[in-house]
Amino acid sequence: MNEKRKQTCLKKYGVENGGASFLAKEKIRAFWENVTEEEQERMNELHKKTCLEKYGVSSWNQTTLSQQKRKKHFKLGDLYFDSKPELAYFLWCKDSKIECKRSSSKLEYEFENKKHFYFPDFEIIQNGEKFFIEIKGKHFFKKDGTMCNPFDHSLDGLYEAKHQCMIKNSVKIITEFEPFLENLKNHPEINFD
Repeated sequence: MNEKRKQTCLKKYGVENGGASFLAKEKIRAFWENVTEEEQERMNELHKKTCLEKYGVSSWNQTTLSQQKRKKHFKLGDLYFDSKPELAYFLWCKDSKIECKRSSSKLEYEFENKKHFYFPDFEIIQNGEKFFIEIKGKHFFKKDGTMCNPFDHSLDGLYEAKHQCMIKNSVKIITEFEPFLENLKNHPEINFD
């Protein structure tokens, strides 16, 4: 990030990265709460079209560069994390003395008469019992609580089938990450640059 941008963000929001400020997060949250499904569909189609033109895939997350950056930014030892909130949750569990590991469990579900498998993000062991945890941003859920693919709505049915698999298997879905992200301050050794 260039110095001028950092200074502007510091002046406006009190942090070097404007996206990290409470005000910016509230504006983003308010924007998405007021977007109709039709508007969201239009934005998703535009995003998809742009990505297809630029990268040859329908979503930035599908690009090789995105996957390389994700692995570069969210690696801890020999573990890889799909997102910063996943890594933050893992570290929070370790700091809280909660037995947490990447899940190797495979849960089966069906969609359109085809078998699919879902792998929860984490397994938590408490009092001898195993619990599954899924870290998922709010943008993966519609206002009615059903799950969607915010990058390609043609996959919404598949995502909702996976959501029903989560519910059936008592997977705890965490969509609020602030306490875990705040805990990252206790880990200055982790660099996300």
